[in-house]
Amino acid sequence: MTTIVAGATGTYTYTASAIVAVSLAATGAARMTVTRGAAVIRNTLMTHAETVGPFLTGDVMTIFAQAGNVDYTITPFTFPVDLDFDATSGACVAGSTVLALSETVAYTKVTATATVKSSACEFAGFDVIAGGSSGTITVYDATSASAGAIVFPTTALTTGQRVEFAFMRALATGCHVVIGGSGVDVNVLVN
Repeated sequence: MTTIVAGATGTYTYTASAIVAVSLAATGAARMTVTRGAAVIRNTLMTHAETVGPFLTGDVMTIFAQAGNVDYTITPFTFPVDLDFDATSGACVAGSTVLALSETVAYTKVTATATVKSSACEFAGFDVIAGGSSGTITVYDATSASAGAIVFPTTALTTGQRVEFAFMRALATGCHVVIGGSGVDVNVLVN
Protein backbone atom coordinates (compact mmCIF):
# COMPACT_ATOMS: atom_id res chain seq x y z
CA MET A 1 0.00 0.00 0.00
CA THR A 2 1.16 3.49 -0.85
CA THR A 3 -0.05 6.61 0.98
CA ILE A 4 -0.30 10.09 -0.52
CA VAL A 5 -0.63 12.80 2.13
CA ALA A 6 -3.26 15.52 1.80
CA GLY A 7 -2.19 18.19 -0.69
CA ALA A 8 0.44 15.96 -2.35
CA THR A 9 0.54 14.17 -5.70
CA GLY A 10 1.62 10.59 -6.35
CA THR A 11 2.48 9.06 -9.72
CA TYR A 12 2.69 5.39 -10.68
CA THR A 13 3.73 3.92 -14.03
CA TYR A 14 2.25 0.47 -14.59
CA THR A 15 4.93 -2.15 -15.21
CA ALA A 16 2.30 -4.83 -15.93
CA SER A 17 -1.47 -4.97 -16.36
CA ALA A 18 -3.02 -4.20 -12.99
CA ILE A 19 -6.00 -2.85 -11.10
CA VAL A 20 -5.80 -0.26 -8.33
CA ALA A 21 -7.78 -0.09 -5.08
CA VAL A 22 -8.04 3.47 -3.76
CA SER A 23 -9.09 4.27 -0.17
CA LEU A 24 -10.01 7.73 1.08
CA ALA A 25 -10.69 9.24 4.48
CA ALA A 26 -14.43 9.68 5.28
CA THR A 27 -14.38 13.27 4.00
CA GLY A 28 -11.54 12.71 1.54
CA ALA A 29 -11.34 13.56 -2.14
CA ALA A 30 -8.76 12.76 -4.78
CA ARG A 31 -8.30 13.51 -8.48
CA MET A 32 -7.18 10.44 -10.45
CA THR A 33 -5.82 10.82 -13.97
CA VAL A 34 -4.55 7.90 -16.05
CA THR A 35 -2.81 8.45 -19.37
CA ARG A 36 -1.87 6.07 -22.15
CA GLY A 37 0.73 7.75 -24.31
CA ALA A 38 -0.62 11.25 -24.94
CA ALA A 39 -4.27 10.26 -24.35
CA VAL A 40 -6.08 10.71 -21.05
CA ILE A 41 -8.09 7.51 -20.49
CA ARG A 42 -9.44 8.33 -17.01
CA ASN A 43 -9.86 11.66 -15.25
CA THR A 44 -12.19 11.51 -12.25
CA LEU A 45 -12.76 13.09 -8.88
CA MET A 46 -12.97 10.27 -6.33
CA THR A 47 -14.95 10.82 -3.12
CA HIS A 48 -15.19 7.21 -1.94
CA ALA A 49 -13.18 3.98 -2.04
CA GLU A 50 -12.99 2.47 -5.52
CA THR A 51 -11.23 -0.32 -7.36
CA VAL A 52 -10.59 0.59 -10.99
CA GLY A 53 -8.83 -0.82 -14.01
CA PRO A 54 -7.37 -2.88 -15.43
CA PHE A 55 -4.72 -0.54 -16.74
CA LEU A 56 -2.01 -1.66 -19.14
CA THR A 57 1.76 -1.74 -19.04
CA GLY A 58 3.06 1.79 -19.62
CA ASP A 59 -0.11 3.58 -18.46
CA VAL A 60 0.65 6.38 -16.00
CA MET A 61 -1.61 7.09 -13.01
CA THR A 62 -1.45 10.39 -11.14
CA ILE A 63 -3.41 10.91 -7.92
CA PHE A 64 -3.73 14.30 -6.24
CA ALA A 65 -4.95 14.03 -2.62
CA GLN A 66 -7.24 17.06 -2.49
CA ALA A 67 -8.71 16.42 0.97
CA GLY A 68 -7.30 13.92 3.43
CA ASN A 69 -4.75 11.17 2.86
CA VAL A 70 -5.19 8.69 0.03
CA ASP A 71 -4.05 5.06 0.12
CA TYR A 72 -3.74 2.94 -2.99
CA THR A 73 -2.78 -0.67 -3.67
CA ILE A 74 -1.78 -2.01 -7.09
CA THR A 75 -2.78 -5.62 -7.81
CA PRO A 76 -1.60 -7.50 -10.91
CA PHE A 77 -4.37 -8.34 -13.35
CA THR A 78 -4.16 -11.24 -15.76
CA PHE A 79 -6.49 -11.15 -18.72
CA PRO A 80 -8.20 -14.55 -18.98
CA VAL A 81 -6.97 -15.20 -22.52
CA ASP A 82 -5.37 -13.28 -25.34
CA LEU A 83 -8.41 -12.72 -27.57
CA ASP A 84 -8.48 -11.84 -31.22
CA PHE A 85 -11.53 -10.87 -33.28
CA ASP A 86 -12.03 -12.89 -36.45
CA ALA A 87 -13.74 -10.49 -38.86
CA THR A 88 -14.75 -13.34 -41.19
CA SER A 89 -16.68 -15.38 -38.65
CA GLY A 90 -17.47 -12.55 -36.23
CA ALA A 91 -16.17 -14.66 -33.34
CA CYS A 92 -13.67 -13.97 -30.61
CA VAL A 93 -10.93 -16.54 -30.90
CA ALA A 94 -8.13 -17.59 -28.58
CA GLY A 95 -5.55 -19.45 -30.60
CA SER A 96 -7.65 -22.01 -32.47
CA THR A 97 -10.42 -22.22 -29.86
CA VAL A 98 -13.63 -20.29 -30.51
CA LEU A 99 -15.08 -18.99 -27.26
CA ALA A 100 -18.79 -18.96 -26.54
CA LEU A 101 -19.90 -15.50 -25.48
CA SER A 102 -23.27 -14.84 -23.90
CA GLU A 103 -23.64 -11.44 -25.55
CA THR A 104 -22.95 -12.49 -29.12
CA VAL A 105 -25.53 -11.80 -31.82
CA ALA A 106 -26.41 -14.20 -34.61
CA TYR A 107 -26.67 -12.85 -38.13
CA THR A 108 -28.80 -13.74 -41.13
CA LYS A 109 -27.59 -13.04 -44.67
CA VAL A 110 -30.22 -11.07 -46.61
CA THR A 111 -30.02 -10.25 -50.33
CA ALA A 112 -33.71 -9.45 -50.89
CA THR A 113 -36.79 -8.52 -48.85
CA ALA A 114 -37.30 -11.18 -46.16
CA THR A 115 -38.66 -11.94 -42.72
CA VAL A 116 -35.51 -12.63 -40.74
CA LYS A 117 -37.35 -13.71 -37.58
CA SER A 118 -41.09 -14.45 -37.27
CA SER A 119 -41.36 -14.15 -33.49
CA ALA A 120 -40.27 -11.78 -30.73
CA CYS A 121 -36.55 -11.06 -31.06
CA GLU A 122 -33.77 -8.55 -30.50
CA PHE A 123 -32.47 -6.43 -33.39
CA ALA A 124 -28.86 -5.29 -32.97
CA GLY A 125 -28.11 -3.74 -36.37
CA PHE A 126 -26.60 -4.84 -39.69
CA ASP A 127 -23.37 -5.10 -41.67
CA VAL A 128 -23.39 -4.21 -45.37
CA ILE A 129 -21.30 -6.70 -47.34
CA ALA A 130 -22.35 -5.17 -50.69
CA GLY A 131 -24.35 -1.96 -51.09
CA GLY A 132 -25.42 -2.87 -54.61
CA SER A 133 -26.96 -0.47 -57.08
CA SER A 134 -29.13 2.08 -55.25
CA GLY A 135 -29.36 -0.33 -52.30
CA THR A 136 -31.60 0.58 -49.36
CA ILE A 137 -32.82 -1.13 -46.19
CA THR A 138 -35.90 -0.64 -44.00
CA VAL A 139 -36.47 -2.73 -40.86
CA TYR A 140 -39.92 -3.43 -39.37
CA ASP A 141 -41.15 -4.94 -36.08
CA ALA A 142 -43.39 -7.23 -38.11
CA THR A 143 -43.51 -10.25 -40.40
CA SER A 144 -44.36 -8.10 -43.45
CA ALA A 145 -43.91 -4.51 -44.55
CA SER A 146 -47.67 -3.88 -44.49
CA ALA A 147 -48.05 -4.48 -40.75
CA GLY A 148 -45.90 -3.22 -37.92
CA ALA A 149 -43.76 -0.35 -36.82
CA ILE A 150 -40.67 0.83 -38.65
CA VAL A 151 -37.71 0.38 -36.27
CA PHE A 152 -35.06 1.50 -38.76
CA PRO A 153 -36.21 3.90 -41.50
CA THR A 154 -35.22 3.53 -45.14
CA THR A 155 -31.49 4.14 -45.43
CA ALA A 156 -29.13 4.05 -48.41
CA LEU A 157 -26.51 1.30 -48.16
CA THR A 158 -22.77 1.60 -48.66
CA THR A 159 -20.42 -1.38 -48.89
CA GLY A 160 -18.60 -1.80 -45.57
CA GLN A 161 -21.22 0.19 -43.61
CA ARG A 162 -21.93 -1.11 -40.11
CA VAL A 163 -24.91 -0.06 -38.02
CA GLU A 164 -24.91 -1.40 -34.48
CA PHE A 165 -26.95 -0.15 -31.55
CA ALA A 166 -25.51 0.30 -28.06
CA PHE A 167 -28.49 -1.70 -26.81
CA MET A 168 -30.45 -4.28 -28.78
CA ARG A 169 -33.94 -3.20 -29.76
CA ALA A 170 -36.65 -5.58 -28.58
CA LEU A 171 -39.07 -6.43 -31.40
CA ALA A 172 -42.45 -7.82 -30.28
CA THR A 173 -43.65 -9.44 -33.52
CA GLY A 174 -40.60 -10.28 -35.62
CA CYS A 175 -37.94 -8.74 -37.82
CA HIS A 176 -38.91 -7.99 -41.42
CA VAL A 177 -36.32 -6.40 -43.71
CA VAL A 178 -37.19 -4.64 -46.96
CA ILE A 179 -34.26 -4.40 -49.38
CA GLY A 180 -34.35 -1.96 -52.29
CA GLY A 181 -32.06 -1.89 -55.31
CA SER A 182 -30.05 -4.79 -56.71
CA GLY A 183 -26.84 -6.57 -55.78
CA VAL A 184 -27.39 -5.94 -52.05
CA ASP A 185 -25.84 -8.30 -49.48
CA VAL A 186 -26.51 -7.51 -45.81
CA ASN A 187 -25.92 -9.45 -42.59
CA VAL A 188 -28.83 -8.61 -40.25
CA LEU A 189 -27.90 -8.98 -36.56
CA VAL A 190 -30.86 -10.58 -34.76
CA ASN A 191 -31.28 -12.87 -31.75
